[in-house]
Parts: sequence; structure tokens; C-alpha cells
Amino acid sequence: MLLIIKNVIKKVGGYTMASSENNYTKFHFEFSDDWIKPGIQLSVNMFFDPDNIPDPVLMDMKEDGTAFCYIPNALKDESGQLYIGITGTYADDSGNQVTINTLITSLNIGNGGYMVKYPANDVYLYILYK
Repeated sequence: MLLIIKNVIKKVGGYTMASSENNYTKFHFEFSDDWIKPGIQLSVNMFFDPDNIPDPVLMDMKEDGTAFCYIPNALKDESGQLYIGITGTYADDSGNQVTINTLITSLNIGNGGYMVKYPANDVYLYILYK
């Protein structure tokens, strides 16, 4: 889980992510009260290379101040330091657009296992054989 307090992202827990995971590694975010605004639009930028940043991931904040997203598909096979930054945009009481940002933080993504073929096919064939 990632805890967002003011403009700082803090990692909570000891889970280390592995590359090549698809729709498995879910980033859970918990926001401090200053982020909980009606109609806030959240986006997360994730990148390994600041010269090659994919489109941001959009998130919806729940009423309890939490949100989640998966690592962008374009980055799932990479490893190293994953940089993360969050932006929120909302309208204040006067109708002015307000934008808030976190500082960029990094998480280590380790090298995951490499698949040359899908193991589920072999398991299925083994079951049929038995």
C-alpha cells in the first residue's frame, strides 16, 4: 500500500514487486484528508525513464479516501527503479481549478520469472495424461 500524506508518497509494508506480472500487482493508495475533495480527478504517472513517460493512469477515489490502479501494461516487463507521482485536480468553492501534486518517489521492481511458454498448457496436458 502507498500512503499519500500532503505531497509525500510513503510505501507501507514489505512487499517487493516483480517484473512481468500482468494484472496482478495492484497499487493501493490511501490519501490524507487534504486530498479528499468532491469531484477530484486523480492521475498517476509511472515510469522507469524520465525521457519515456507513458500516458498517466486515471483513478477514481472512493469515499473512504482510497484508490487503486495496476502498473501500466507498457511498463510491466521492465525492472529497476519505478518512479511514481500523483496529480489531483478539483474545483474549489469559487469554481477555480486547483491542482495538487506529490513529490516523485521510487519503488524497486525486481526481475521476475521469464516465461517461454504458458505453464497452464502443460498442466492441462498433464491432467489429461493422468
